[in-house]
Amino acid sequence: MELENLSTGVILLSKSQSQIIEINTAAKKILGIDLGGMKAIEKLLASLEELEGLKRSEIKINGQHYNLYLQELGDHYLVELSQIIYQDMKQSTHELKRPIQNIKTLVETLIMGAKDDATRLDDYLSKLNHEADRLGTMVQDMLSLSHVLSGTVELNIVEIDFNEMLDKLLGLAQSRASARSINLSADLPAGTKIQADKKYFEHMLANLIDNAIKYNKDSGQVSVTYKEGVLSVADTGMGIPAQDLEKIFDQFYRVQASADIQGTGLGLAMVRAIADLHGWELEIESELGQGTKFSVKI
Repeated sequence: MELENLSTGVILLSKSQSQIIEINTAAKKILGIDLGGMKAIEKLLASLEELEGLKRSEIKINGQHYNLYLQELGDHYLVELSQIIYQDMKQSTHELKRPIQNIKTLVETLIMGAKDDATRLDDYLSKLNHEADRLGTMVQDMLSLSHVLSGTVELNIVEIDFNEMLDKLLGLAQSRASARSINLSADLPAGTKIQADKKYFEHMLANLIDNAIKYNKDSGQVSVTYKEGVLSVADTGMGIPAQDLEKIFDQFYRVQASADIQGTGLGLAMVRAIADLHGWELEIESELGQGTKFSVKI
């Protein structure tokens, strides 16, 4: 059975011996287990009341929602895991309703007479433009994340001049950093090359740099380093509470202390999805009030 080319997780189990016969790379990533691991599989099967015919169950693994399909094949069970994109539609709808409601309120206020005051008119038009941009960004992020998680993305792996790309991204971020006296620094060997999909790698790196600036303190530091195959982006900002670290990559999840900072809550979910696509390991270290460091083992 050829499993490695499938984007969904597939596991072939022996009924009689309770052993994994085959497991593809996608399933290993989903479950976080080695070839001989059985506890995670047993937990999945325990969610099904019967093991006859083709069964379906919705389960949650490492904060993500999956469809589990189980089929009997003679003396074996075939288990398939496919991620549910935007499983929590109530949450995504709620997030979209916020800017829409704000736009509606602003328009209604203008209609009721605010448009006749030149000063208020300029202010309300500026706010309308801001909310429209926010809504557009959110929809674009949702579409991009949905595409990456769909399992249909084919990476175009090329050799990337990391120094050139980083210089470009730090240059684009400089004005935002300077506005808050945040210092940007880079430390990587000259001539560093990365094997990756250029579009997605740049998207991931830009997002990490943007977050490091956005959630930093005034006169803070942002450092990007690359050493022995590990890319790190560190800041000296607000940090992330310990109880939020496991949820920080969930779709739409935002730390309570950052509620006033503009964002869609999808950026880090996209970062993790891109890392997973490349088979890279993503780690986070954070201390409340001291800062945060994201590391990607390439």
